[in-house]
Amino acid sequence: MPYDERGLNALSTISGFTLWHYRTGDQRGSVIAPGYFTAAAARLAIGDVIIVQASDATAFLPVGVANTTGAGLTLDTTGAGLRLIRSATQFIEVNHGGIATARAIILAGLPPSALPETPAALTITVIGPVAQVTLSLIDENDQPAAAPQIFTVVGGLVATTITLPGPPGAEWRLRVADTADATLVTISAPTLIRAYARLLRESGGLLLLENGAVLLS
Repeated sequence: MPYDERGLNALSTISGFTLWHYRTGDQRGSVIAPGYFTAAAARLAIGDVIIVQASDATAFLPVGVANTTGAGLTLDTTGAGLRLIRSATQFIEVNHGGIATARAIILAGLPPSALPETPAALTITVIGPVAQVTLSLIDENDQPAAAPQIFTVVGGLVATTITLPGPPGAEWRLRVADTADATLVTISAPTLIRAYARLLRESGGLLLLENGAVLLS
């Protein structure tokens, strides 16, 4: 029997490649003979694959130059019916919900300046689920003056006393962070350490400056 146009059907086409199915009463040897698919030249392309159900075999045949087919791969020699399994991709959509929780650390209590080694009261207000905070004293170069201290938050507050060291002219800042999450952090404005006040000198009933000059006569 010659080639039958009605028996050739495209199963899948992608990126210029087509998988075909061809059912015929001819034997496999006739189907792979040169010129068998000449009438289908306009439909077939080099590299396409034809699943052939011939009278004596089922086979995969590659399409070559001038629409000829190679020997291909013979699946069986009984001509049994072809069974195709079609699959599809299943999409699963997952929605994840969350609740935003506000968290903040607020510092209060340090003056803009202080005398060296003088205790100063410190109050830390905590908003949100923060169990502990880590307190560090740092200089103007962000270097710690001592080991950090950890405080437990009670009722949203931490109250303590801190002593700012010298020397006069130094600037200290406080760094407070959530112990469990270091990304939640706040740093205070600098506190300047000032020198102790000195009494004027007195000599012969005169008040003198520190350099010896007369202030009042």
